[in-house]
Parts: sequence; C-alpha cells; structure tokens
Amino acid sequence: MDKTFHFVDTTQVDGSVRKAMRSHVMKGKNVGKTFRRPSRLDIARRQPHVYAALLRSTRALNEEENSANPESLCPTAIARNIGNVFLTLPHPLALTSDALKVVNQFFIYVAQKMYPSQLGLSSDDAMSVWLRFMCTDEAASHCSIALMQTCNDFFIGDGASSQMALHHLSQTFTLVNKRLQSNEALSDSTLGIILLLMLQEQIRNAKLETRIHYEGLRKMIELRGGLGQLEGNLPLLLKICKTDITYALQNGGPMIFFRDRMSEVRNTLLERGFDFDRLSAASAIRHTGLNPCLHEVLLDVINVASLFNNIPTDQTLRINTFEEIIVSILSRLIRFRPLQSSKRESNIEAAYHIGLIIFMMTLFLQYDNRRILEYDLVSLCLKDVLDSGLDEQERDLTLWLMFIGGIWVSGDTDGGWFISKARRLLRRLSIKSWREVHNSVRKFPWIDALHDRLGFVVWNLAYRESQIS
Repeated sequence: MDKTFHFVDTTQVDGSVRKAMRSHVMKGKNVGKTFRRPSRLDIARRQPHVYAALLRSTRALNEEENSANPESLCPTAIARNIGNVFLTLPHPLALTSDALKVVNQFFIYVAQKMYPSQLGLSSDDAMSVWLRFMCTDEAASHCSIALMQTCNDFFIGDGASSQMALHHLSQTFTLVNKRLQSNEALSDSTLGIILLLMLQEQIRNAKLETRIHYEGLRKMIELRGGLGQLEGNLPLLLKICKTDITYALQNGGPMIFFRDRMSEVRNTLLERGFDFDRLSAASAIRHTGLNPCLHEVLLDVINVASLFNNIPTDQTLRINTFEEIIVSILSRLIRFRPLQSSKRESNIEAAYHIGLIIFMMTLFLQYDNRRILEYDLVSLCLKDVLDSGLDEQERDLTLWLMFIGGIWVSGDTDGGWFISKARRLLRRLSIKSWREVHNSVRKFPWIDALHDRLGFVVWNLAYRESQIS
C-alpha cells in the first residue's frame, strides 16, 4: 500500500468526506487481507430441501381448499399501475414501496412483452393469474417478488441479482421447507412455489438445483394422484407442462407431464369463429411420406400460423387457449423425438422437427427477442441439421429453417456461427432480395406480424456479409 497522507478539512465535514475518511482508514487496517464472503443466494440455497418428507406422508388435501374459487381473490381487469391494485387486496405481506415498484416494473415492462399483442393476445388473463397466486400466502408472495425482481434485473437492469431478489428468495426457502413438513405440503400453492423456484435456478443455469426441484415436483404430483388431479386449476396445470417442456428442451430428455388437448382447442376456436381448416393446411404440406405423428403436428402448426396471420383485429385469443396450443404441439414434438434421442429421422423430417420446435418457441418466453433461459441443445440441433447438406436438395425448406432458426439464434449469446452459414447459403443459392426469401419461407409456418421484422434483420446481416466477403 502506498504511504500517502490525506489532509481533511474538518470545518466542512459532510457525508462524502466522512465516507472518504472511513474508506482510507479501512484500507490501512485491511491491507494484505483477503475476504471471501459467501453470496446471499448461496446461503439461501444451502438450506436443506425436504422433499423426502413427502415420501413419508400421503396426507390428503382438504377438499374445501381444492374447490375454493380463486376468482374471488383478485380482479381480472388489471389496472396500469399494478401496485395500486395491491393496496386494495387482502395481501399476506406488508408490501414496501420498493416491492410495489418491482411488481409494476414486471407487469408493465416484462410481462407485456412475453405475450405478443400482435398475435391478438391479451396479457390481462396472465396478469390476473399472477396476482391471485401472489395473494395466496406469504411464501407465494416472497417467491413471486423474488422471481419478478430477477426478471427485471435481467431485462431492465444489469443482469445481476439484486439484494431484494435474494432477500425474498431466502425467505421463500425458509417458509417452503417448513411447509413441506406440514399438511400444506401438496397444496396448489406449494406446487406453484416449487415451479417458481425451479425457474429461478433455470435462469441461473444451475442444473443440479434445477434437477432437485424437478424431481421434487414430480414426486409431489405423483402423491396428488397425477396431473389429472389438477384440472381444476388450469393455469397451474399449464405452467407445470410448460416448465416440463423447457426442462426437456434444455436437457434433451422426454417429458414426464405429457398433455395434448389440441382436438378440444380446435373445437373451441371453431365455435368462436376462428379459422382452423385442416383440409386447407393439408394441401399446403410440400412433402409426402412424413412420419404420421410429425405430419399431424405439421398440420396443426400450419393452422396456427394461418390463425395468427388472419386473426380479426377486434378479436383476442384467451391466454389459456394460447398456452394449450403451445403445450399440445411442443409435447407431441418432444414425444416424437427428444432432442438427445439416438433415433435419427431423415434430413427432411429432422428439419421439420427442429424447425417446428423453434417456430413454437418463438411464440412465448421471449422479451424483445431476448430469452431469459438458455437452450443450447436446441441451437446445437439446428446447427446439425443445417450442416447435413439439406440445402443440396431442399432449397425452400432450407431457407425456412435458416431464417426461422436465425430469429431463434439471434437471441443466443453465442450465435456468431449463424451469420457465416447464412451468408454462404445465400451466395450458393444466388438469392439477391428479401422478397425472394419471404416468398420461400411463407410456404412453411411463418407469422408475418411476429417474424417478418426479425427475419428481415437476419437477411440484412447475412446479405451484407455476403457482399463484403
């Protein structure tokens, strides 16, 4: 440490001067010392998980609690200032102004972007589900605020976990470990909290901790009697299925909570006047001889694209219906072939398989084309198919996969490989205009309102590179 002298004018001592004095003194006292303080997140995480307690008890849930009407907890119409709505609700926590700010930021800046309004979706339904869950009990409130702040930190802040998020997460662990040894161990609220804790660990890319929560969730649902016992709480059931989908896509394995309600969705859409014509979709499929399961999924995805390309401006799609579509299609695609499966399809089927997965994933869990979760395996499978020589025989299919994949990869932190590959493809196919690309990709599932702008960005990057090199 340099031996320097600092002279302080004590006649004008303010807060900044006192801070400088303390800092200089402590530098002298601590010279040569190394301090290693454990992070607050690690301290919270070291509290033991007691999922094992569930295996020792199969106490039935109170039927009256299961039949309680959640609609009475919270209004479905969400005001712009969500924090003010909280002040009128019976809430298990005394919310500070900072906590209300977290909730407002999440709903106004983050949640709104996760449900694309250009698809005719209203996020009010999703927001009301969040609010009802937060009002359930103290643990649900702490866990919700922790996750909201984590999302805010990622999308709006500098990406680092804030002290507030860590505080609420620590409180959640304490309360959940107590609850898992009580008669509330298998309640809907507990399942919802475990889902949010699992998402926290997925955001951190903490695979071991994520696996612990995943296995705990599986055991809890088994003790409840299976996924079918949750039909009375559709938002929770769909959240479980979506979490299972994200876990399967991150790790490459099969799903354990399979759900396919596509036939009911078709009937619901037709009753509400939405176009969902499978005969017309069948005529749009350009390849014969596809695996029957994959062919059926492709029919539905073509109809989904047509639905959103032609949705009336005065109609909105319910969030539950939208999520049933997402869950039903992705569940079937993962069952057809998990990403780590040793089974190998033809190049054409492999292109459709990963392309349809990516298409569906671009519809949800994104914010301004930024993903809070990493899906390295999806990007790797995309790269493998593009490297398979598909473009030598399938020009249009390759272009669609390249550009729907380019929209996906643009959300990756390590997507630099894509531009050089797209540049070579455009040069080899002698493609000179975005219109030419657009005419090709629209022969396959493509939603203009969602994919055109981002696809054009991919085109500009790739074409500019092809002109420079």
